[in-house]
Amino acid sequence: YHATGSAGTNTFTYTVSDGFGGTDTQTVTVLVAPVSSGANLVPGSLAVVGNNVKLDAFGIPGATYRLEFTEDLTPPVNWTPLMGSEQTAAANGTMSFDYTHGSPLPPLGFFRTQYVSGP
Repeated sequence: YHATGSAGTNTFTYTVSDGFGGTDTQTVTVLVAPVSSGANLVPGSLAVVGNNVKLDAFGIPGATYRLEFTEDLTPPVNWTPLMGSEQTAAANGTMSFDYTHGSPLPPLGFFRTQYVSGP
């Protein structure tokens, strides 16, 4: 259990029975992300061509997110907001980013979404 606004991991164990005497027990670990984290990217949706970035994501309906970029994931990571990339999640939580950078992006780079505002 995590209180409202908190983050961290939580685990629970469950047992399944097949009705014929066979059982299996497993443990599930859930990571609760901080409220200010980004949206969940749709796997396989990222496309970078020259200076254009397209991707799909899921977020909190009505919340606004922006796309951020870095060339290096060595801590402390310096994420650069891509200005003009803000998107608001629809009622079903979906959103699409279609961002054009002023110049070609470096050959190695990493993207994330970051919560900006909203519910």
